[in-house]
Amino acid sequence: MSNHMQMILGSHYFLKRFFTETTAPLLLLKPLNEGSNYALLDPTAAVPFVAPMRFETLAQAGDLADQGFVQLSYFHLNDQEAPVFVAKAKRLFEHRERLQGNLSLALLITDAKAPEYVLMSQWERTLDVFASKKTPLMAPILDFAQRAAKGQGFHEAHYQIVSPEAEDDADDDSTQLITES
Repeated sequence: MSNHMQMILGSHYFLKRFFTETTAPLLLLKPLNEGSNYALLDPTAAVPFVAPMRFETLAQAGDLADQGFVQLSYFHLNDQEAPVFVAKAKRLFEHRERLQGNLSLALLITDAKAPEYVLMSQWERTLDVFASKKTPLMAPILDFAQRAAKGQGFHEAHYQIVSPEAEDDADDDSTQLITES
């Protein structure tokens, strides 16, 4: 995996055109939260997007696959919390094999004036994400999520990786919509 990643948001129709305009490996992410935009993840930061969300990779385990589900957890932390969070998040990588259904993990930081830490995880099934949250391994991360939600900010985005040729069917019941946390 690259030291940098980037992502853009948009409609399925808009984002799928990038697959014909570049040879860079891209992942099209269909939102599982009702009313959210699709996302296009460029794990190599190779495509010259106009205004992407850029991320620096702080830690990574496993390789991104072109199938499954992606969860992005955004943590806005103060200067005192950030190094503690990074240290605790990196412990996840040491024991990632204990997270059932996990395909990959990445700890990222946004390239922004007010940076956010992002824990990006990829899973075989949507239920694997929620089952992992009940494990002792995730407890320190959930503590930060609760503190960030009460203070400076925490939010999550959930996606399914889809083919650019897949139909954009809002009534498709093959993926269960989930509620925002």
